[in-house]
Amino acid sequence: YAADIAVPRGAREAWARDIELAVPVRAPERWERVHTNLGRLIYALTRDKVALTFYPAGPAPELDHDPSPHEDFRPDCVSMLSGGLDSLAGAVMLQRTGRRPAYVMHRSGNPAVRAAQDAAVAALERHRPGGGALCAAAVAPDPRGADALAFPPPEQREASRRLRSLLFMALAAVTAEGAGVAEVFMCENGPLTTGVPLSTARAGSMSTHSTHPAALERFNAIAAALGLRARISNPFVYETKADLVRDVL
Repeated sequence: YAADIAVPRGAREAWARDIELAVPVRAPERWERVHTNLGRLIYALTRDKVALTFYPAGPAPELDHDPSPHEDFRPDCVSMLSGGLDSLAGAVMLQRTGRRPAYVMHRSGNPAVRAAQDAAVAALERHRPGGGALCAAAVAPDPRGADALAFPPPEQREASRRLRSLLFMALAAVTAEGAGVAEVFMCENGPLTTGVPLSTARAGSMSTHSTHPAALERFNAIAAALGLRARISNPFVYETKADLVRDVL
């Protein structure tokens, strides 16, 4: 996700990028088993060629942990909550059918996105208090430390953010593992999830496939190979945005 932001795309034929990443992991042999599939998933989401190398990481750092206000909440599924209408419709669907979702959210630094996320969470809590638990994560480059690399300022960063969906999937898989549940929902309307070009100018790689059924299937295969229980599905793959608005209302 950080590399996707840090490396700007070019124009026209230079839109796709070649990126090499050396990734510290605590079980290199396990990640080598999914090396090919992970590269294919990244290509499906970004149309970039990303070469991955895994090497042994040091010991896990100590993490600060604040007690959650939902310590007694026992989720039976995980659902991604982005602040958009589709994921809000998914949350409404789950709570109206008696599910107990843990909502995974990536806390963006964008004020408009954060405002939309806060409004979605407030609406859910207003209509069904205590019906879900929010698991929000702030993922951003850390400039601290002697070994930290300089990160481009906001005006020099890549705006397409194709791998934000992979970040959401990874956060959801970790949350599901911690909660001991397998069912994960990534709610997106059908025309958007299948990457139908919105205009002739957005054909090919200019149309995102961030929640395409093939991308979710490949992520599920990677999760299974890594021994994770999460299995992601999209319940709205056959619905339009208009269908979702009607159902939420």
